[in-house]
Amino acid sequence: MNSKLHSLYSDFKYELIKNDIKFPGASAPYLLSPTKEYWDSKFKVVVLGQETLGWNWSKQNCSDYPAYGNWPYSDICCYDDFLTHQDSVDALMEGYTRFDNASHQPKNKSRAFWQAFDQIQQDLGCSIISGNVCRISYPDDNGSRYFNAPKELQKIFDPYQEKLLRNELEILCPNAVIMLTSSKYDDFIWNAFPYPELTLNPIENNIAETKLGKFSMPNLPFAIYRTYHPQGLRFTGHLDWIQDICNLIKNESVK
Repeated sequence: MNSKLHSLYSDFKYELIKNDIKFPGASAPYLLSPTKEYWDSKFKVVVLGQETLGWNWSKQNCSDYPAYGNWPYSDICCYDDFLTHQDSVDALMEGYTRFDNASHQPKNKSRAFWQAFDQIQQDLGCSIISGNVCRISYPDDNGSRYFNAPKELQKIFDPYQEKLLRNELEILCPNAVIMLTSSKYDDFIWNAFPYPELTLNPIENNIAETKLGKFSMPNLPFAIYRTYHPQGLRFTGHLDWIQDICNLIKNESVK
């Protein structure tokens, strides 16, 4: 099934090149490469974050983290490298495999997102993978977030990454999607699934759907649950909302 993702990412790259979609300064895109365990699992969950804090794969990465081994591909250090190097899709999918949910990067693994990811995996006891709503990030003096990029670049690029998200989830066929983002990323879901029947509903009566909600529609093959990024949940004392989502997934999966 990774071959289908490879074709999807190759088409994504081709469309960006064909339409001359520029994004100076942006990171390389986050391309997935799930394990055989994921594909063989009867119950699958995709956990979506906001975006990477920069994403690249190069010989330097493998030098910094020897567990990654040798790097036989081109160095893909930014968006422009992704467009110009012939082997960039292979390289970034291989990078996803080697990254292995930050297992070789102790400092990164201690971040709130990966702690939440491990909590979800342990609690649900099924095969889960990580992805991102925004495919690239954009570094500036205020950090490395997609929304920091010039609005005119976002407006041009958004349709491509929204279509990619929709097609990616169709291939991944998850039973559930958990968005650990915030309500400001909800537009990506509305635009990726532009159907009038799509609604966002509260999971708990006393909590607004913009804080803890579930996207659903009659023909959507998977439920999409969303709450804030774990860093925000930790700050506000609401990490238990992740547990609420897991409990709901478990309850609905046995019906």
